Amino acid sequence: MSDGQGIIYRRLLPSMFHYKTSSDGWAVSGSGFYDKKNQPSVDFAHIAHSHKDCDPNGPEWTRQEEHNCVVAFCVESLTDLKIPILNEEKNPKPSGVYEISVHPCPTESPKNPAHAEIRAFPIITGANRAKKLQDAIARVVNEHGMWVILPAEERGIPIPVPTKDMNPLAVRNAALSNIDEK
Repeated sequence: MSDGQGIIYRRLLPSMFHYKTSSDGWAVSGSGFYDKKNQPSVDFAHIAHSHKDCDPNGPEWTRQEEHNCVVAFCVESLTDLKIPILNEEKNPKPSGVYEISVHPCPTESPKNPAHAEIRAFPIITGANRAKKLQDAIARVVNEHGMWVILPAEERGIPIPVPTKDMNPLAVRNAALSNIDEK
């Protein structure tokens, strides 16, 4: 990994298929980078470690809840991604590649000075292209990133389980909105 300014954190939730076991241990899945706007949220590590509004500091700030986990990876590894721009309706051949970057986007509610978004240019609009972006980011994390807070299962932390009185769709939507706020 590079210097602290080039490292970003991503929070992963246990019940949303954000990670899975693999022959090498734990692996991040593309769904761990789902975002309604196709701009997955991350936190800049150097801000999460040092800003007065980030308490507790570091990856614990990004994790937010005990049963969540956190991965870290380099901004530079994202900018090297080559995702082809395709318009299957008009021409099945790529017309270029998406430029991937990480933009600072501090939020006020909830207050998060470390918040940033992974963005593609041109803007990704279709579900198929969004899935390609999510899977590509997951590959980067699995190949070049690291777990900084392991999954709850690995740490022996119980994972909240929806009860029969809970509406599963409401639970899922609440978890997804939590991701989008991240």
